[in-house]
Amino acid sequence: MKWLFEERSICYENVQHLKKKWLDKRYVFEIWSAGGFTTASLELLKKDKEKTKKYEIDYFGKNEIIAKEKELQSPKLRDLLKEYYFKDL
Repeated sequence: MKWLFEERSICYENVQHLKKKWLDKRYVFEIWSAGGFTTASLELLKKDKEKTKKYEIDYFGKNEIIAKEKELQSPKLRDLLKEYYFKDL
C-alpha cells in the first residue's frame, strides 16, 4: 500500500503542468490487482477514495479487470492480460 500513500502523490505532482492543457479533465488513478484485495486493503482503499478530492481513485480486482477489458475492447490489453495474468481469458 506504499503506492497509495507515497507514489500516487508523486505521480499527481508530476502531471500538474498538464492541468492548463486539460483544465476540464479529471485525473483518475486506477489500482489493478489480479489477485484481488484483502478485506483490510479494501477498507483502506474505500476510505481513501471517499476522502480524496483532487483526483479520483478506482480499484479493480480480477472480475472488474476482466469487465474493464471487455468494456474497452482493446485487443492489445486482452493479449497482455491473457499472456501474463489470466490464461483462461
